[in-house]
Amino acid sequence: MAAVTVRAFSYLRFSSAEQAKGDSLRRQSTLAADYALSHGLELDESLTFQDLGVSAFRGTNARTGALGAFLRAVDMGVVPAGSYLLVESLDRVSRQDPWDAMPVFQQIINAGITLVSLQDRKVYSREELRANPLKIMESLFVMIRANEESATKGRRLRAAWSQKRATAATKPLTAKCPSWLRLDPQTRRFEVIEERAAVVRRIFDEAARGESLNGITTRLNQDGIAPFGIPNRETRDFWGRSTVAKIIDSPAAGGIFVPHRIEHVEGNKRRIPQDAITGYFPAVVPSDVFEIVRAQRGGRPAPKTRAATGVRNLVAGLATCPACGSTMTRVNKGTATPGKAGRDRLTCVSAKARRCAAPSAVLVDVEDALRRHAQAIFDEAPRGEDEVLTALDRAAMAVEASEARLSGALDALIASPGSSALRFRVDDLEAQRDQARKTLQGLQGIARASGVPMVENRLKRLRDALADATAEPDAVNGLLREALTEVQVDGATGVATLHWRQGGKTEVVFGWGKPGASPRGKV
Repeated sequence: MAAVTVRAFSYLRFSSAEQAKGDSLRRQSTLAADYALSHGLELDESLTFQDLGVSAFRGTNARTGALGAFLRAVDMGVVPAGSYLLVESLDRVSRQDPWDAMPVFQQIINAGITLVSLQDRKVYSREELRANPLKIMESLFVMIRANEESATKGRRLRAAWSQKRATAATKPLTAKCPSWLRLDPQTRRFEVIEERAAVVRRIFDEAARGESLNGITTRLNQDGIAPFGIPNRETRDFWGRSTVAKIIDSPAAGGIFVPHRIEHVEGNKRRIPQDAITGYFPAVVPSDVFEIVRAQRGGRPAPKTRAATGVRNLVAGLATCPACGSTMTRVNKGTATPGKAGRDRLTCVSAKARRCAAPSAVLVDVEDALRRHAQAIFDEAPRGEDEVLTALDRAAMAVEASEARLSGALDALIASPGSSALRFRVDDLEAQRDQARKTLQGLQGIARASGVPMVENRLKRLRDALADATAEPDAVNGLLREALTEVQVDGATGVATLHWRQGGKTEVVFGWGKPGASPRGKV
């Protein structure tokens, strides 16, 4: 009787973007592969769990990261009991306070998973811990040390930034600056990018004359002014109203810098503003114009961030335009105006810039349709099994075909060993076979991860949340993001098309659309 192959899964984590530039990911991957090979384990590379740039100090990786996904996969049976979880060291799993870290450790072990710390080759399983209870203390000491190291590092970083802020008036804190400036690496001073600064001055001049944000944005696009957006964000090829608003509201245009410190409250990150530093940046807008615009904008409430307010739109981050594929955003249509409450619209960002003719859709109509048809959406949603099995059959046939072609070419090469053309042909066919095998292996992993039990569980949670009128929008949005890749909202036909992660689509009617365009929805 053939021996049963034990599966192993690797969990890779590092906490900062800087570590991504180093050797951390390769080192952790190599350790996992070497351990699996030397212990006769099948390393399931299709289900490698990675938290790259995610902190374990506050448990983010276990709550919302890949480690949390691994724990859910264990609960659903996708990762079977008896499997191995390979980590570089225990502090990759958690650097929280030991009181909070121990339950995560216990959850893994109690699920029948063997946890291996690759650096010191320590093995933690129910059998090991019962046979040697001192290993529980050993794991606890590792957690205490990891937490203390992170806490000490945090204190040192806060002290360093406090010192930097104290000298910020004469020495830049970092190279980060507005898009119309750059830091000279030699002089360590900010320089003005004049062509961009001219655009900033134009925006402020028009705002000072009382021009609306929509009017300023439209003219920038009509005049073909190249956008430069906000640092660290993807720049579109057209100006958006929000980008113009951020420039107008930025104190940096007047040379002012407002440093922030980060606080973590109940798992949420908050940026706390510190004292403003005048003259930190070169001012690119005349002081009189800058003060006029500041006074005009001063009576308006500061824009609230998503972190502070939570998601107030069920399809936030999912809605896309069926005409051009651009993101659709929520546009406030005056909820304070009598008779207009709740009539905010989903609008294509390209349409806002006059580059797409797709009509908008009333947001509440889309949301009401999703909630009203919760059970029908659950019933009609594809479970993924048929699509994955069909793809698996095709991939297996592709592997067989590539191996047959390679076998024929090898026979021909044996008959004519001096043929360079045949040698090249064999190399090419070997590459094709390897790619076919890789595709098949990937689909096998998808079949396990997107199998009926996991998809069914995901759909049930989504149905229950949609049907619950008291469910918070951000909670429903999170479940929609977990289940869907996008929601195409067609204002012309009144149909929202849900694109499922396991493959397939479901159409939901939310309105009658424009005259002459009939809804084609199934739900």
